[in-house]
Formats: sequence, structure tokens, C-alpha cells
Amino acid sequence: MSANTNVKTLKTILMMDAATCLVFGLLLCLGTVPLAGWLGFPTDLLFYAGLILFPCAALMYLTGKQAQPNRHLVWLIIVGNVGWVVASFGLLALPSINPTMLGNAFVVVQAIAVIILAGIEYRQLATTAKIITA
Repeated sequence: MSANTNVKTLKTILMMDAATCLVFGLLLCLGTVPLAGWLGFPTDLLFYAGLILFPCAALMYLTGKQAQPNRHLVWLIIVGNVGWVVASFGLLALPSINPTMLGNAFVVVQAIAVIILAGIEYRQLATTAKIITA
């Protein structure tokens, strides 16, 4: 693959990550009350988790729009995604949180999706760096 193809792929993944953050942020903020009932999570937790996703989406979007995505910003996004996954599973371990079966599934599925995106971002960043520095 050429450097241009790898950069384009990285930018596409960053845009996908931004889009999913935006959609999930809207879902969590606008659907807080029904989601709380279905998932078994406190409404405040869902609302503020949704709010957190908006600046993340903006960072991912702006990084993905750069001609050559800034390596440090991509690393920040990858680390943030990993942190989100750790926090997601940590949430399930809290004794004060009692999610429904659907809530448990929701957390696990979204965490798997996020870690897959982080892995693809990492792989593309590593491949892009090797080609550009070679």
C-alpha cells in the first residue's frame, strides 16, 4: 500500500470514529430517560457520558480532516478509546450500578466496537509512520 492509501484509510477510520461518537452522544443525551429504563443505568450517567462524546467527536473529526493527521492527536484518540473501554467495563464492576441484561450487552458490544476502532487506528498509524519515515 502507498503512503497516500494508508493516510486516507486512517482519515476514514477517524471520521467513522467521530461519526459514531456523535451518534452515540446524541442517543445518550436525547434518549436518556427511555435508555435508563431499558439499560438500568442512572439518567445522569447516560447524559454526561453522551456529553463527553461531543468533544471527542470534534477532536476525531478535526484530526481526520488534516492533510496528514497529527500523530500525537491520533495517539490521544487511541488512548482515549482504550480509556473508554476500561471505564465501560469498570462501570459494570461497580456495586452501585445494576444494569439490565440489555444494559450489560450494550456496554460490552459498544466496548468491543470501540476497541476494534482503536486497534485499526493504531495499525493504520503504525503503517503510515513506517511508510512516511522509510
